[in-house]
Amino acid sequence: SNIAIKWGGTIDKFIGDAILVFFGDPKTKGKEEDAVSCVSMAIEMLEKLDSLRSTWRKKGLAKPLNARIGIHTGVCTVGNFGSEDRLDYTIIGNGVNLASRLETSSEVNKILLSEDTYLLVRNKIACKKKKSINVKGISYPVQTYEVSGFLDLNKNLLNQLDDGGKLIFIRHAYAPGGGDPQNFNLNDCSTQRNLNNEGRKQAQYIGEFFKKNKIKIDKVLSSEWCR
Repeated sequence: SNIAIKWGGTIDKFIGDAILVFFGDPKTKGKEEDAVSCVSMAIEMLEKLDSLRSTWRKKGLAKPLNARIGIHTGVCTVGNFGSEDRLDYTIIGNGVNLASRLETSSEVNKILLSEDTYLLVRNKIACKKKKSINVKGISYPVQTYEVSGFLDLNKNLLNQLDDGGKLIFIRHAYAPGGGDPQNFNLNDCSTQRNLNNEGRKQAQYIGEFFKKNKIKIDKVLSSEWCR
């Protein structure tokens, strides 16, 4: 539950040995960020469980505790449901049922996503395409994806460049006071007013990344202010 709260999830209820967590209400960071946070939470939960299994084995508990996780993104109804005598703040809808079916279809200690969630997280989360599943109440097969882990963003960027993508790099800095410092030297970055130590480190890292990966620079545009 602490991991769910850490990532911004709302704990709906505990159902036997299961936990139902949803994102997007009462607070949301937008569909994409909510989806990424949910998958990140799931990854951390499995990592923590793996750590606990190792600890338990050292204490003589041989029988492992495993988990399966299913995640779907969709429109649901959230609110207080029940009667005057008893109300529960909960989530209901077909999306909840689909998430439950995904959990059932997942392999042990794995995370299974619907395609709706995959499309929102694919730029940050590595996934493998799995088989489609048939779910009661849904007239079409649901394509599923298994989470492999977090993407190497540098590798992902290079793959996009290889596929013909373009990288547009914009650097903007605010120069207080107007005018160059007295020791300004066009050939010495350390004297330029728009680059502090952190800025120079960033510029150096970017240059090394371009050089190491032999990224072709088509053109460089600069304003007159930047000389």
